[in-house]
Amino acid sequence: MVRPNYRDAIAQAVSDINRTPALNELNVSAMKQAVVLRILDAAGWNAFDLSEVEPDFQAGSARVDYALKSASSARMRASATPKVLVEVKALNENLESERSQRRITNLCARAEVEVGVLTNGLSWLFFLWSPDARRQDSLFCEINIQQDPETASAELNNYLSKDRVSNGQAVRSAERSLRDRNRGELIRNSIIEGWQQVVRGLDEGLVELIAVAAEQKTGIRPENRLVRRVLIEQRADLLASPVEGENPLGSAGGRSRPASFTFESRQHDVRSWPELLVGVCLVMQELHPNDFDNILQIGGRKNPYFSRNADALSQPRQIGDTGIFAACQGAGTQITSRARRVVELFGHSGNSLAVETR
Repeated sequence: MVRPNYRDAIAQAVSDINRTPALNELNVSAMKQAVVLRILDAAGWNAFDLSEVEPDFQAGSARVDYALKSASSARMRASATPKVLVEVKALNENLESERSQRRITNLCARAEVEVGVLTNGLSWLFFLWSPDARRQDSLFCEINIQQDPETASAELNNYLSKDRVSNGQAVRSAERSLRDRNRGELIRNSIIEGWQQVVRGLDEGLVELIAVAAEQKTGIRPENRLVRRVLIEQRADLLASPVEGENPLGSAGGRSRPASFTFESRQHDVRSWPELLVGVCLVMQELHPNDFDNILQIGGRKNPYFSRNADALSQPRQIGDTGIFAACQGAGTQITSRARRVVELFGHSGNSLAVETR
């Protein structure tokens, strides 16, 4: 039996949706019909079968727009259990509001459903619920089908395709994504706390190092209180100024997006960081077809970056028809660094890869 290719179907649906006239002017009812149900259909769900897609689902004392349900057999369809809850909001409603996000997680809690989706048709927010989860820790994926249709299509496939929801792969991927997201937030917060310690004067060791460095350059040692005061007064400029040899904020690896990459004078246009990584891998596969399996050697301290098993990776993307997947989680700097490791693995200089952003 040929396995349905939901990812391609979702990508085509997203492409067609983005060509819909006056898409940004649709009301909630129109958005449900023209966008949400269309994406669910592409993801393999039969919107006409109430045992698969139940509208106006009762979750405790409240109702949610759709419940995606799964049954282990045809005989079990009457008692199919909900796997995903989908709440649809108007385009002018704020999906980031605490009230909206608390509602979808509360609905999941009442129905004991692990995955909740909050969408206005264009933006999609995915939440993972568990009995001991806090709301602020449960958001694991945010996409927009207009701003980044390729990434959106891949993530919609990861977390909404019927086969992955039914066999539990969607939840496992969500758990990995949430762990990665929380780990990144923890690191970010620790950096901010470290900086705050400096400007508050709580870390005398770092203030002392700066004073010593100033003395080495000028022959005059500033008092620690002066160092602390200068750091406080100039903190905005210091944070905005790039360190020599590193990318400034807003360049590759910030919140910018890649426009293209150039390798050995050949330019390749891309629209997202995952597309850049996969594109570099495809170039290497073209140049080194007999050795391309060596890419499976590349990984982090604990997790692989490339695997034949998509479920072993965070945000996996397939590399052409090689049967190998790339882990595409992380910021632009991480993706760029990973791409350079791929280039270097096959004997090229990392500097031979240039990334242009927009």
